[in-house]
Amino acid sequence: MHRNPLEVFIKESFIKKTLVVFIMKRTITINRWEFDLINLAMALIALIIVFSLIFFLIPSLKDNIKDINAEKTSDNTSVSQNSNAIQQEALIIQVIDGDTFQINTGDYVRLIGINAPERTERYYDDSKLFLESLINNKSVLLEGDLDNRDNYGRLLKYAYSSDGLMINSELVRRGYAVPMEISPNLKYREKISNAYQQCINEKLRLCNI
Repeated sequence: MHRNPLEVFIKESFIKKTLVVFIMKRTITINRWEFDLINLAMALIALIIVFSLIFFLIPSLKDNIKDINAEKTSDNTSVSQNSNAIQQEALIIQVIDGDTFQINTGDYVRLIGINAPERTERYYDDSKLFLESLINNKSVLLEGDLDNRDNYGRLLKYAYSSDGLMINSELVRRGYAVPMEISPNLKYREKISNAYQQCINEKLRLCNI
């Protein structure tokens, strides 16, 4: 068996044997009365490391989680906006009044950004008849905004005729409805506002009361 040269040298030297015994005894002595102190120091160091990790890493972890949640929210909002921006074709089966109608799916649709006269108000019949002339028993394209339904369960949409005319702004431009902005559905607020200004300039119906 191969022997370590250092081990051979120590064993063959009386002086070094004596030193080894002394060191071993000293080590044993240290182990006996300093062992608890060393363990305590190591435990304190471990605690310091743990608290340092908690202090520095947890806030960073929270920030990362917030960033991830923000990204998810942004992605979801983006998906929702893109989904609502898609124009879907629908057949109009009934006009309720100047800003509401029913489509072939059974859903009722409320036009976004405008308000037509109610049954007891002036121009109610005119407004309803004009909307019927534009879309009744015809196919239209419907486009959403951020909020898809109102408190009554009606779909909130912008409607377009087959030739690309926006029904919402046309009703306002011709004086059969007025602008009504309800956040967050403000995608075409400027277009509807411009239509209203044109109606005022021409003093048509609701713009001449």
